[in-house]
Amino acid sequence: MIPFIYGVLDLVKPGEATASKMKKLIELHLKQTLDENEKDVDLLLDFAGALEYLVISWDDSQLHFKNLIGKKYDSIEEVPEQIQRCFFLALRHDTSLFIFFDLWRELGQAVRELICSDYDSVPRSLRWMIEACIFWADMQLDHYNAQEYFEYYCSQKDKVTEDEFLRVSNTIYSVNEARLAERLTFKEKYRRLAVKEIIQNLSILKNHSKGYDKGPRIGRELNKCYSRFSEYSHITLSTLKEIHKEPGELHFDFAFFQDFRYDKRRFEIELSNIYTALDLILAVILLVETQFFSYETPNLFFECLGDVKEGVANKIKQLSHRLPFLSDMFSGK
Repeated sequence: MIPFIYGVLDLVKPGEATASKMKKLIELHLKQTLDENEKDVDLLLDFAGALEYLVISWDDSQLHFKNLIGKKYDSIEEVPEQIQRCFFLALRHDTSLFIFFDLWRELGQAVRELICSDYDSVPRSLRWMIEACIFWADMQLDHYNAQEYFEYYCSQKDKVTEDEFLRVSNTIYSVNEARLAERLTFKEKYRRLAVKEIIQNLSILKNHSKGYDKGPRIGRELNKCYSRFSEYSHITLSTLKEIHKEPGELHFDFAFFQDFRYDKRRFEIELSNIYTALDLILAVILLVETQFFSYETPNLFFECLGDVKEGVANKIKQLSHRLPFLSDMFSGK
């Protein structure tokens, strides 16, 4: 701690507590981080941006109609209007966009924490992302997939007038939003089910999950990461031991300035944690979406996504050592 304090004496004064001092410290460590790691941060942000476009792309109904309706038609425009309505209503039950942008906003928070040397906050953000993803997956898997919804609406197609289509479409969105809110409310009120219990019960992470045999491994890694990241959400032994430090070391500066500095080792650890969390979260989302859209494997789901998948595939290949599950999914292993 003391070498760090002396290293910045020309910028800040020990024993001084001001917003100006905090600003100078943040600017200093942000500059140190980017001077040494700008390429790594750019690579992470470029990958995250490409994934966002990929997720937006799979909401395109044109991509999935042959898989759900069959190969009788060359485009969705050729499908009879009532069948089109049934198809669009079925796809409306996909809630991945509900959760994805919340996850990515939190990812932005984690990256800002990383480059500002706020290392202990990164695992808290990643823990939240895993928890949110798991609760969403449990909710999405709790109902029919798109094929089952499509068959249901087709059985009622004579009733799906234009007005009824608009009403039901809006209702589906509101109900799905309420379902996720309800799950989160029950969790806050009753503290059940725990994340680890939900992970254990997710059908996509069991041995018999269709078309992919690494689900149990994903489940184990999710549990390990969630436990590790949770350590930063509670009081820790390291903070309890602070009081036993020598007064000169502990009280050289205010407690809220202690241990705030650029640390190459911690930067690399938390960058690795971000990639690990992204690999696991995207693997869960893709397994859920593969099942929802009735594809046999995640790789076949990727194949339907057109040109946008190629850029993402190249980035995942480049980062295969950091993204083992996504790499396997893209390659069809």
